[in-house]
Amino acid sequence: MNIRVRLLGTYILFLLVSLFSIGGFLSWRVESLYSRTLDHRLLSDARLSAELLQPYLAGSASALAQEVGGIASHLNMQVAILDRAGSVIAAAPAAAGQAAPEKTAAGLPPEVVQALKQGIGRSTRLSPDRKDEMRYVALLLPPATGSRRAVMPSGAAAGVSPPGPPLVLQLGLSTRDVRATMASFRRLIWQASLLVALLASLAVAWVVEPVTRSVAEMREAFRRMSQGNMGLRVPVRSRDEMGDLAAHFNAMAERLESSIEELTSRKKEMEAVLTGMADGVIALDREGRVMLANPAAEAVVGMSRERMLGQHLLSVVRHHELEHVVMETLASGQARQLETTFLAPKEATMQVSITPITAAPRLEGVVLVFHDITDLRRLERMRSDFVSNVSHELRTPLTSIKGFIETLLETPVEDKETYRHFLEIARQETDRLSRLIDDLLDLSRLESKRVEPKWQVMPLAPVVDRVMAMLESKAKSRQVELSAHLPANLPPAYADPDMVGQVLINLVDNAVKYTGAGGQVQVRAAVAPGGDMLQVSVRDTGIGIPPEHLGRIFERFYRVDKARSRALGGTGLGLSIVKHTLERLGGSISVQSEVGKGSTFTFTLPRAYGERKGPSADAKA
Repeated sequence: MNIRVRLLGTYILFLLVSLFSIGGFLSWRVESLYSRTLDHRLLSDARLSAELLQPYLAGSASALAQEVGGIASHLNMQVAILDRAGSVIAAAPAAAGQAAPEKTAAGLPPEVVQALKQGIGRSTRLSPDRKDEMRYVALLLPPATGSRRAVMPSGAAAGVSPPGPPLVLQLGLSTRDVRATMASFRRLIWQASLLVALLASLAVAWVVEPVTRSVAEMREAFRRMSQGNMGLRVPVRSRDEMGDLAAHFNAMAERLESSIEELTSRKKEMEAVLTGMADGVIALDREGRVMLANPAAEAVVGMSRERMLGQHLLSVVRHHELEHVVMETLASGQARQLETTFLAPKEATMQVSITPITAAPRLEGVVLVFHDITDLRRLERMRSDFVSNVSHELRTPLTSIKGFIETLLETPVEDKETYRHFLEIARQETDRLSRLIDDLLDLSRLESKRVEPKWQVMPLAPVVDRVMAMLESKAKSRQVELSAHLPANLPPAYADPDMVGQVLINLVDNAVKYTGAGGQVQVRAAVAPGGDMLQVSVRDTGIGIPPEHLGRIFERFYRVDKARSRALGGTGLGLSIVKHTLERLGGSISVQSEVGKGSTFTFTLPRAYGERKGPSADAKA
């Protein structure tokens, strides 16, 4: 039931109850007043009639009867004189058709009994013939002397009644007219009440309609606002309280819309920040369940954000130490940091910052920020290894040189052969030290990008031929077959010929070193899939590289067989220099190897397109 029906129904019901209660009360009051007025009239008429009849009480019965008849006709009432025994002395009906009073002494009427006791009596009862309701008043008359003959209204003698004071005067009046008048009055009251109720209902409806309409409009506005429509406004139709309420509602809606727009904007900004963060972010509630996660967190835990939401942390990240620290943060409210290693979905070293979310005075949850420091720790390890390796590589030749110099100082000058032998060894160690320092300097320049390639369109065949010629004698001395297979229609590369030659020298020299007698080293070239790069491979049939070393052979000073590499004169920097050189040229390098069957090193170079330079030239420009 809506408020309009409730208000109108309540007002109209209250109005009808009030009007009919007032009408009933008025009807009762008027009827009571009319009854008292009628009693007063009857009593007044009875007293006046008693005074008029007083002279006739001691006279003849006929004169008394005539006077009673005259009074009855004049007053339009039933008049009778009765004695103490209830015998009718004289009586006359009020008008034609009214029954005469009882003349028997079978019983005294109640008003007569009351008059005999108190002087005045009243009663309302049916007439003797039971056809009409009568209002009676009885008045005790002074005692009368002598004898009388009872006379009926027809004038016939009914016998002689012995005198016996006192006498009672009885007046009776039919209440038919009174009842008709009161019925008309009641009808008038009810009709007036209904009319007033109708008019009042229309007035109430006219007054309530604007209020209920405003309430209905605000209800509809609230309903639509709850569905997300914040642009709705309620018209202000008046300047009363409802108008103020509508104005305040509109102001509240505007502030709410502004606040929601601001919150939405901040939410989008936060989502953009979280989406753009490289670190994984996961927000947990007080129970340790995921409330929010960014895309980077998916890579950390190997699970989509949709699956993470609502899950407990241990179901998302299988890491009991992390869960223990998170529970401690939720219990204490203190920020914590943890560095640990995750084994799934991939092995990674993570630095996890755990920050509580507080909304005074309670803790709402925590935010976990996963910072991947795997590369940092690997670089730190590489730097430590580099320092250790450089120190070791430098200490070995310096120790040798120092030892030989000390030996020379103790050797007699005349022993020239010993001097020459030790000096030759010192020279070899010095050359090795010089090569190591040169490689370190070259690698440093490449890493710091201080080496600027001399870009040009260059055919690969001349560079390959020059390298093959340089290493041919070394290959023959080791009984290794050295060959090159380049297509005649191979397009040129866009690179630095000297840097490409250095790459080939390192790769071919390594292939020759680690290939036994009777082995083969082949250089091949082709256009790489996609057509934008040239692909050069150096394949040998040497000892091969174990699979566990393939991922680290391009690191500085990394050797698969340290003793053999050092014996062959390697510095451990050649492949690292090759990798950085190719990166400066816009290419890359990869390796495939099988122990006992050989290795294949493949690198790429940008292709030149006639006068138009390749991708590397565009990138450099």
